[in-house]
Amino acid sequence: MAASLPIVAARAAAVPELVVDGESGILVPPGDPEALAAALGRLLRDPAERRRLGDRGRRRVASYDAPLVASLFLEAIGL
Repeated sequence: MAASLPIVAARAAAVPELVVDGESGILVPPGDPEALAAALGRLLRDPAERRRLGDRGRRRVASYDAPLVASLFLEAIGL
């Protein structure tokens, strides 16, 4: 995401908290190779979608920048 590339990932563990399906990437069910192939094929055929997801992913990942997160944490605990 930080490299402005679209993400295709399994909807498992904490991934959906980071990758918003259809906004900053594409989520597929775990263990579903057909869904994975369809998502990758969709991106291969649609350069505009690749750019859109990549741009939104880059903006989303910026909110996880370590200095920003540390600052927000310190603010939240009153320091």
